[in-house]
Amino acid sequence: MKIRRGFTLTELLGIIAVLASFMVAFAMLFNELAVDMPRSYRVVQMNASMLNMLRYMQKDVEIASGLPESFGEHKASDKVLLIESAKGVVSYRIEEGSLHRVPLGDSEQEKIVWRARWAAVEWDVLRKDGKGYAVEVKSRMEYPYKGRTLKKMANSYLFFAGVLETPVRSEQR
Repeated sequence: MKIRRGFTLTELLGIIAVLASFMVAFAMLFNELAVDMPRSYRVVQMNASMLNMLRYMQKDVEIASGLPESFGEHKASDKVLLIESAKGVVSYRIEEGSLHRVPLGDSEQEKIVWRARWAAVEWDVLRKDGKGYAVEVKSRMEYPYKGRTLKKMANSYLFFAGVLETPVRSEQR
């Protein structure tokens, strides 16, 4: 009986074919990860920027004395939110790829621009008897992916005007 030491050519070619198919599968997976990781990082960074803007908006609404429909030549709409407080009037504007907080009139508040090209923000001022008492804000990230638009990180907020305008006193007994 003859003892075989080694592999036949057919066995070696079979192993090489199996390894090649695994390499192709792993290369496609690695390529997908290499493309998706930077995009996901950008989406998370833009979402953080949008959440920062929402924190500013929440603070402004909570100290607001009102949510006017207009101020000077500025008119509230689905792209413009006006907030009036003791500090002055602030406008939040949605523009292509950015969100703006702009003080109006003689206000000494800071102007801020947040860059978030994939951020989608919508707001609706809730009114009773013509006076705005709350702002409902819906936010999400919309970004292109393989020929379609993905909508991720959707949130909804409700900010009430004047919550922090007058201090709450606790009665001592």
